[in-house]
Amino acid sequence: MSLSTPPPLSSSSQSGIAGYFSRIRVVSLIAIILSGAGLTSYVTLTKELNPNIQIPIVFVTTLLPGTDPEDMEQLVTIPLEDALENLSGVTKATATSQESVSHITLEFVSGTDPDTAKNDVQTALDSVTTLPKDAEKPNIQVLDFQNQPSLILAVTNRNGEQASLEHFADALKETVKDLSGVERVALSYRNEPVIQVAITPETIDTYRLSVPALGASIGSALDNHPSGSLQSTNTKYTLGIEKLADSASDIRSLPLSLGGTIMPLGSIARITERAPPGGTEAFFADRETSPTPAILLSVFKSDTADTRTTVDTVLRTAQSLADQEGGHITLAALFDGGQEISKSFDQLLHDFLLTFFLVFLVLLTFFGFRQSVVAALAIPITFLGTFLVMQLSGLSINFISLFSLLLALGILVDNAIVIVSAVSSRRRIFINEDPMQTTLQVFADYRVVILTTTITTVWAFLPLLLASGIIGEFIKPIPIVVSTALALSALIALFIILPFMAALLAGNIPRRVNILGKVFLTTTVILSLFIFFKGSLFFVPALVASLIALSIILFSFSTVIPRLIAFPRTTNWLAQLATLRANLNLDRIAARYHIFIKNILASKKLRRRTFAMLILFSLFSYVLVPTGYVVNEFFPEDDQSIVYLRLKLPVGTSPEKSRSQAIDFAEKIRLEALANFVVAEIGAKPPTDNSPSTPDTNEILFTLILPDKKDRNETSGALVDRLNRQYASSNEGEISATQISGGPPAGSDITLKLLGSNLETLDKLAKTIQDHLKEKSSVTNISTSLSVKGKLVFVPDTEALAHFGVTTDGLALTLRTLGNGFIAKNDARFDNQKMDIAIALTDDSQGATLSDPERLFVSGSTGMIPLSALGRFILKENPASIDREDGNRVLSVTADVTPGYSVSTESKNLETYVQKNVVFPDGYSFQTGGVNEENTKSVRSILLAMLLSAALIFATMVMQFNSFRKAIIVLLVIPLAVSGVFVIFALFGIPLSFPALIGVLALFGIVVNNSIIMVDKINKNMECMSDLDEAIASGAASRLEPILLTALTTIIGLIPITLSDPIWQGLGGAIIAGLTFSGVAKLFFIPVIYKSWFQNR
Repeated sequence: MSLSTPPPLSSSSQSGIAGYFSRIRVVSLIAIILSGAGLTSYVTLTKELNPNIQIPIVFVTTLLPGTDPEDMEQLVTIPLEDALENLSGVTKATATSQESVSHITLEFVSGTDPDTAKNDVQTALDSVTTLPKDAEKPNIQVLDFQNQPSLILAVTNRNGEQASLEHFADALKETVKDLSGVERVALSYRNEPVIQVAITPETIDTYRLSVPALGASIGSALDNHPSGSLQSTNTKYTLGIEKLADSASDIRSLPLSLGGTIMPLGSIARITERAPPGGTEAFFADRETSPTPAILLSVFKSDTADTRTTVDTVLRTAQSLADQEGGHITLAALFDGGQEISKSFDQLLHDFLLTFFLVFLVLLTFFGFRQSVVAALAIPITFLGTFLVMQLSGLSINFISLFSLLLALGILVDNAIVIVSAVSSRRRIFINEDPMQTTLQVFADYRVVILTTTITTVWAFLPLLLASGIIGEFIKPIPIVVSTALALSALIALFIILPFMAALLAGNIPRRVNILGKVFLTTTVILSLFIFFKGSLFFVPALVASLIALSIILFSFSTVIPRLIAFPRTTNWLAQLATLRANLNLDRIAARYHIFIKNILASKKLRRRTFAMLILFSLFSYVLVPTGYVVNEFFPEDDQSIVYLRLKLPVGTSPEKSRSQAIDFAEKIRLEALANFVVAEIGAKPPTDNSPSTPDTNEILFTLILPDKKDRNETSGALVDRLNRQYASSNEGEISATQISGGPPAGSDITLKLLGSNLETLDKLAKTIQDHLKEKSSVTNISTSLSVKGKLVFVPDTEALAHFGVTTDGLALTLRTLGNGFIAKNDARFDNQKMDIAIALTDDSQGATLSDPERLFVSGSTGMIPLSALGRFILKENPASIDREDGNRVLSVTADVTPGYSVSTESKNLETYVQKNVVFPDGYSFQTGGVNEENTKSVRSILLAMLLSAALIFATMVMQFNSFRKAIIVLLVIPLAVSGVFVIFALFGIPLSFPALIGVLALFGIVVNNSIIMVDKINKNMECMSDLDEAIASGAASRLEPILLTALTTIIGLIPITLSDPIWQGLGGAIIAGLTFSGVAKLFFIPVIYKSWFQNR
């Protein structure tokens, strides 16, 4: 149906809006300025892999050399805990006491300024005065997720020459740290040597040596001693005594007065330069090279530097230096932040272009080419405007913010579609209407609806800002970026797209604008091809072919095509094509839907059946969650490029044995060709271990760098599972394989924390739970946080101490010299090198052994007393570390879930088993932790966000419709959409992950949009129609086209990210599933419930 005369416009339409719409150059200028500012912002925005996460977590580390974990807990950890106990804002306090070191971790309320938290901790610790005098000052650090290396290089010498390797590593460090963009450089496993003064107990007894006095003599010889100044009549001189030793050989010649005889130190002690005791090592091996010593070089970029540029510069410089060494030096990137960013960005840009193409194809199918171009123009302008807001708000371009833009792409075009659809529909009805009048009337009819629907969609995302902890900081760019893009899309649709549509319909676009459009199209195609095919073998052919095709097309538009159109056959074919495209509009479907829904409204029986079907379907879908058909997990597993193997040898294993095992196992991995290369690190732990404890030399970490995904036959998850099964009962030690999961760090899949006071009782409880887990095939890498090692304890005879005049301090000093050595001088300078000077009690050949204590002598008031006369040694078991949480001792049982099983289900099953089968004594309890704890927190945050979102949407609807019932009608579409999510997830086995919950939350705003459009039109019909059924059916049918088109473009726009990345599969899948079901259900639900609630109006 068409009308030759349109209804009169209201006087409000003849306002300044008409003048603005008619000035197309002003509109174009605004679009250009916004795009230019956004483009400038994009160029200047920091590009990084992860978002800038600011979490108020403070670490306190305190050293007390030579102290076992139990003493460390009593002497250091507990006093510090007591001082920090009343600190405000602390949500969680954990502590670990190890040999010689205490770690305390304080997590503050989200939103607390990290620097303020650090200052508060420092103030509290300043009041502690009871720490042992040998304890070092507590070191306070704030967690900084950005303080991570952008590049880690493994540096090796194929000849195995350690001195040459160290020399090259030192030179490389000095060169790299001066490069632009580099903040600092660190070397790992470059053990600085110490000068050891080794003395036997017999020598000490013979010469009646005092170790502290000897240390003071050595320290004094290495220092200059200023002695003031001397002034004569005309001259002033400074006085001083120069240091006696300036090299290791000078120390050997240092004169000592022993029993009235002057003797050089080298005659009574063995002075050597050696690696520090307990030093760690790393080894590198690839498919051609057996394990060789390696030094790891970590490069940290400055805050303002671009990661990719900085990393590329460092790699070129490092390779240039390596090439100068004649091929002996090998460099291998253990982590390349620039490459990781490029891979993530390239994939997202690839998905973006594919999404843009699919959305444009949908527009082209239902609209004309020019209308589709105008509607699609909203996407780049909105994105560029969003970049401007990102720069103003201090956000960076990272994979989360880029993903947010990709998520917004399928949604933001909805406003433009509504505008273009409304203009096209009105033109089909009022064919003779002036284009300016058409656009002004569309503006009058849709401005409130578009702004309202945009606000409701923003309400679905903004509550994500309430998410706390690491996960809250991790996803913070999503609500900011998406909300900004949606708000801009509404303004752009009303004030840029609509005026462009007016100019397009009027046909008065200047020739210069046409030329500019062609230039813009050409540039866009070239840039798109560059991004889409970059790095591909087809890049050059595709670029050349596209440029040729584009030239032909542009030439044809100006010469060939006008001539072709003049032929009658061509005219007929174009007419058929126009008829075919016209038939693709939804008018026929809308007409049939109008009749169908009107019949349902007229029948009470059909209305009840419709209600019953929707309610039964919803109830069925919601039952799928508690019955286990829809599984729940934190973040889905992704195919990674790195796998970690952790080898735990028995506690107390010697460094030599650990070194041998590291080399042997690395060689085994090399021969099995599991990875491109492997790096073995002694005394290291995988990044999946979030505990603050420092591994001992009995723990070895193997980092396997896998081939590209296309070059291997199994995923990283499958490899982890195979390795865990392969080494489940290994004789080499406790071996576990892990990989980093998607999303922020969260710890082991399953963590059960046992709290109590006695470690033996906690250990018994842990072993019961551990035995239960070992019977299950669904879990692997089962371990506890408690490990035991032998402790040699001296039990003094108090009467003997008093008789010989031996103090406990002197006794402790002798034992510490035996165990860790006595540091005579820290950072002694020899030319340009700094080394520590250590005095050690040692055997002539083997160093300190268990036979040495029997030969020790202690200085007493009566002379040198044999240690054996002052007490006895006993060997007892001692925990390697003691963990505490909120003032209680805690022992953790951890495990990883085997691929194919649900983390949440296994955690729940374990929790049920413990509650029913494990008896806890009074004062003992358990808590869950790890991934399950983070999942629980995240679900709680999302549920809170959903409630707030629903409340905000409801309040907005009440203000819009001035009716509670109409607002409830719009809101009831949300549970229908969620029910579709559960059904699709159950059918396809998609886990209900945290990203999926974000998708469900996004549905709140998306599905409400179309409901608002429908209810708004029904309300307007009710004002001018007496027949309620006709008002409802006509209103629903007239909004069928924008509802289906916006849903279709959103669904198609989300397909690329849903299929390309397992992490975001749940988010995209939730929106697609919810829109698919609700898009159909609302077409019946809203008319039926509207009729039921307002039939007696």
